[in-house]
Amino acid sequence: MSQKGFIPLLILVIGVLIISGTIIGVTIYIKNTSKDRNAINPTSSSLVTPAPFNSSTPSPTSLVENTNCTRDEECSSGYKCQAIESQGTVCPAGQSIPGKGFIPSTVSCTPSTKVIRGVCKLSEGDYCQNANDCYIGLICHGNKCTSQINEGSCTGLDDKSCPNGYKCVQACGPPIARAGDQPPGYFCKVEELANKPRNCPICLASNTQISTPTGDINVKDLKVGMKVYSTNRFGQRIIADVIKISNTPTPITHKVVHLVLTDGRQLWVSPNHPTVSSLEVGQLQVGQSYNSSVILIAELIPYWDNKTYDLLPNSDTGFYYANGILMGTTLK
Repeated sequence: MSQKGFIPLLILVIGVLIISGTIIGVTIYIKNTSKDRNAINPTSSSLVTPAPFNSSTPSPTSLVENTNCTRDEECSSGYKCQAIESQGTVCPAGQSIPGKGFIPSTVSCTPSTKVIRGVCKLSEGDYCQNANDCYIGLICHGNKCTSQINEGSCTGLDDKSCPNGYKCVQACGPPIARAGDQPPGYFCKVEELANKPRNCPICLASNTQISTPTGDINVKDLKVGMKVYSTNRFGQRIIADVIKISNTPTPITHKVVHLVLTDGRQLWVSPNHPTVSSLEVGQLQVGQSYNSSVILIAELIPYWDNKTYDLLPNSDTGFYYANGILMGTTLK
């Protein structure tokens, strides 16, 4: 090869080497820059770390475990298994016989419920972000799951004496006002519930049967002086006289809770009606224990009639059996 041919070839080889070196250098720079950027700004997935139960640092995601469970032992510490789907045995409660009252069923049957699919939710006192994080019957208040719904009495809507996180609200009062009746009182209610609209009146549906020594009587047919079954403060069933009855018109928008227990008992009642615990009927949830049974259905449905009803036995509790389910009263 002549000297003239060699020089262009040498220039070509040098050019190729320079271009290749430039490409490799740029590639290394890009990779290193990417590493540095990732070290400073991690991906969002690495940031999503739920806070522990007792931490004051909010978690950016829900605290409900995504674990499918069928019992509490399958959940992490601080969690309980809440039923989403379950199956069980519904037993006949019995029947009312004129002159003999309510006769329990003699069929050998044990009510049961088995969780088929559940989700692990936080127990009382654990850190939470919203009510969905907490186990049934609990609310998320002050980032803690709590069952403390009401906290003492107060004097009016402007009363600021309620504990922090609670609000003074007026009770629904008796189903129907009479001359000389005192206005409904006030009490401190947790803000998460106090800010929701209340569904008054708070009484029984017109198809309710009340347990009496002579058999079940429709709530519409009760009279003052009739005897009904109640309980004393020790939980023992007793016979008591009815000392008050009431009925009140309902708006066409009124709704009631259809409550069904696993032993077959069922009741239709206003959401804010008192139970025999500290909860209102509308706060009861599926899977929760109530009156020696377990709640199978608790759904809000439109009311079909134009009045609701209530009664007051002269026992120290004021409780009575409505469709066989022990309930509180709105009357005083």
